[in-house]
Amino acid sequence: MDHSQYYTVTSAADDNYAECLGVTLISLLNNTNQARRLSIQIIDGGISAGNKENLRQVADYFHTNINFVTIDRSQFNNIYLAEHENSYHISETAYYRLLLPHGLDSSIEKFLYIDCDTIVKTDVTALWEQELDDAVLAAAENFGGVDRFEALGIPYSSGYFNSGILMVNAWQWRRNRITEKVISFIQRNEDKMYYHDQDGLNAVLYSLRKELHPRWNTMTSMFTDKLPPDRYGKKVIEAISSPAIVHFTGPAKPWHRACPHPYKHDYKYYLMFFQSVVKSALPN
Repeated sequence: MDHSQYYTVTSAADDNYAECLGVTLISLLNNTNQARRLSIQIIDGGISAGNKENLRQVADYFHTNINFVTIDRSQFNNIYLAEHENSYHISETAYYRLLLPHGLDSSIEKFLYIDCDTIVKTDVTALWEQELDDAVLAAAENFGGVDRFEALGIPYSSGYFNSGILMVNAWQWRRNRITEKVISFIQRNEDKMYYHDQDGLNAVLYSLRKELHPRWNTMTSMFTDKLPPDRYGKKVIEAISSPAIVHFTGPAKPWHRACPHPYKHDYKYYLMFFQSVVKSALPN
């Protein structure tokens, strides 16, 4: 395959999140004008054969390809996992994105990573127009949550980004040995960790990051928390008015009965779409 002809989109999931990943992929492909030019690469955190087949049916429906990337998970056996009230929904799978630049074909220079608790509402290929230059990645500012600057030694002026949607310069990532540096930082600073791989990524990459507009990572807290009275606050208003990717951050997810998120019905729509695609592929 000539990867230069494709837009590579990646994610990671275990079997518990396989259905959520199906919803993300349905929304992604349904809202991309050139879906056939997307190459979907999924880090397999233990997805069952049946659920892999369901995800392949989604790719087939949109005439695109999907590949499941096998990784060595042993290096994460003893890695930090938080036990606070905002983390019980996070598993070891959150760390798998750190291996993507090494698990993909070396000819792939740039790729988009999307968490599987998302729905996509616009054509993501526009993100390939973002120039990364010498930056390792582009990511949106994290909105709300715990202040991490002092604990991680990050200058306040650099900002603190959310790792759920990343536009990654794979060449610069490998060149700068980012995977090794992030894992090493986390292992050496477990007492300072709170947001898992996101903390490690920020500690290592705060000066090697370009900013994404928050509409590409419209987080739950943007709909619920007070907006800052500055230029960034105006961007957040733009994001919640017209999100490109809705990211269901935090422990309350759209598949929970009491979830108050304004886009939970969009999630349910794409869930029914996913289920109909899978059902239509079943033998009579």
